[in-house]
Amino acid sequence: MADTDFDLQNLADNLKATKLEDDIIDMERYIASYKELCRFFELLGSVFGFVVSDVKSKMGILTTHLNSDLKEEYKTVQKMIEYEVANNLTSGKVNGQLNGCRTLLRLHRAFEFFIIFMQRTADAQDDDKLSGLAGEAYKNTLAKYHAWMIRQAANLAMYALPTRKNLMSKIKKYDHDKAIEILREVIPAAQAVYDITQKLYEEKNILDLP
Repeated sequence: MADTDFDLQNLADNLKATKLEDDIIDMERYIASYKELCRFFELLGSVFGFVVSDVKSKMGILTTHLNSDLKEEYKTVQKMIEYEVANNLTSGKVNGQLNGCRTLLRLHRAFEFFIIFMQRTADAQDDDKLSGLAGEAYKNTLAKYHAWMIRQAANLAMYALPTRKNLMSKIKKYDHDKAIEILREVIPAAQAVYDITQKLYEEKNILDLP
């Protein structure tokens, strides 16, 4: 995918639009935000392939639910959780697909990694290498759910990450300062979506779905 396909402002706008009134999380906008997040991490090359490929698979499952005969039950995260919990579907399949709650939980865990990494990137200096920042974010988030071999491969791959200046130069649609400015819009918008989702899963006691 070409660098020019990624639009940082589009990511910010989608994240802001994901949170509706009364803290409702719109599923379609959530998926649209993730599409841009994948493009952002693809700018870094194959280093994040271990995350991006899994995220795309999960996005596909949620999109299938959103386009199914049960689409009304998947329009928002709240509706999906209520429907699957009420019908004891959080450990099985729905219409032949993995259930939405388990699938979204995997994206939710990756989302935490994305937010921390973006925050570290926004706060870094231009000459700072992103490898250490990504490694720290990974250790505190996704690494908790990955097997030893995946953790080793991920940590090794992160050594290839560029400096912040190099990353910002890949965001072709905006100059350096504008890119950092928009990145700082992305972080609180993403955090708001994360916090609401976290609370929903906590309330239903489904944060540890296998």
